Amino acid sequence: MNHAGIAAGWLWFRRGAAIDGTLTRPLTPSRSRRNQGSAVGRSGILLPRLKEPLTQIDVGPQFSRGFDRALAHRACVRTFLLTTLLRQADNDRPLPCPASESLPMKPQHSMGFTLVELLVVIAIIGVLVALLLPAVQSAREAARRMQCSNNQKQIGLALHNYTDVYGRFPYLRGGRNNPSLRCGDYHGLVPTLPYLESGNRHTEIESGNPRNPYDDAFVSLRGKMQMLLCPSSNPPQNHRYPNLPFRSYHFSVGTTVINNYAGDTTGLFAYQSPGALNPTCIGPNTHKGFKDIVDGTSNTVAVSEKGLRGDMASKMVHGQSVYSFTTSSLDDNPAICLATAQNGRYISGTVADWTAGNLWSFGHPHWGAFTTRLPPNSPSCYEGAANPSNWSGIFSPSSFHPGGALACMADGSVRFITNNIDCGNYGAAPNRNYGVWGALGTINGGEAIGDF
Repeated sequence: MNHAGIAAGWLWFRRGAAIDGTLTRPLTPSRSRRNQGSAVGRSGILLPRLKEPLTQIDVGPQFSRGFDRALAHRACVRTFLLTTLLRQADNDRPLPCPASESLPMKPQHSMGFTLVELLVVIAIIGVLVALLLPAVQSAREAARRMQCSNNQKQIGLALHNYTDVYGRFPYLRGGRNNPSLRCGDYHGLVPTLPYLESGNRHTEIESGNPRNPYDDAFVSLRGKMQMLLCPSSNPPQNHRYPNLPFRSYHFSVGTTVINNYAGDTTGLFAYQSPGALNPTCIGPNTHKGFKDIVDGTSNTVAVSEKGLRGDMASKMVHGQSVYSFTTSSLDDNPAICLATAQNGRYISGTVADWTAGNLWSFGHPHWGAFTTRLPPNSPSCYEGAANPSNWSGIFSPSSFHPGGALACMADGSVRFITNNIDCGNYGAAPNRNYGVWGALGTINGGEAIGDF
């Protein structure tokens, strides 16, 4: 304990202090024979001897006139503690704290924001949100695109596993059929379900009497299948088949436009038995294997996607098709189809009331195939009437990934196909030039493919 400091402070209070915090009466410490170098106060505390009479003690700035209440209160507490230590010896009471009214008032400042400050803060927050929101959206789309790519890789792996077992790729359209209606209509993804960790669903579909792939009451066809749906798509309500899930991924029929519903194609997939008609449904088998891919598996596209966010009212090219055309006119001049849309929306033709992915197990081209005549995110056009079933045409891939669409090659790799990919003259007659995109669609075209 600092006895000298305590005694000095006590003497200051006992002798009186000026308003500026200094002593006004001189203080001369007493002498003691027992200790020539010290002095003893009335409380018995040994004090250091002062060489000169103490005429003024400056107790520091904390008791000056200009200090605020908080500091004065703290000084008062210290005074209270000091006098408490000494009052037993002196029989004195602690000095009272100075009255709050006698302390100098400090100007009070508001702790809130002014209107200008608040507006500035709001403006700064708005700018930060405007800067961060596009970055957040881009990050989310990158994640969705990665998931979509993984889905296509899984399908590509399933196709390879199917080929390892059966020696050939699955069909575009085939499988079980109901001869009273038409020959096999199931999409080629159905027989690959065991290799997509959906073996139980496949077993249920294949068991019992044949059921149509558009049977909304068929329990085995119900239930969302996330592996077949691109996260970037936000499908509308399936108002025609409310119990059936959507599918984003489709098989390539190459550059074939005429009879890609019931004939052979230049692509990797086709009708299982071209020319077969009910009730017999007998015809040649067109399953293709690795030996048929003369152009090379890395140069042949197998699977791509179709965006499913649009509907008939929106007139979006994503997942929608228009009619009515003849396949010969579409085959000779695909620019006819290209002219039906601008800025991703149809401006001519009649939009079909069937979304391209609302029948996941149906193998007809509108629901299960894509052509490589027009670039991604181009219009789709078919012959016939409002119902695209049983009709052939141009069916372009599409997506909500900025700038193009993803495609899985026959070797299992996934590439991004841009909207600006070389399409030649779209294969228009008489000097047909399919460009790089058309060459990727064929399995035996003999083209030299550059970068894409």
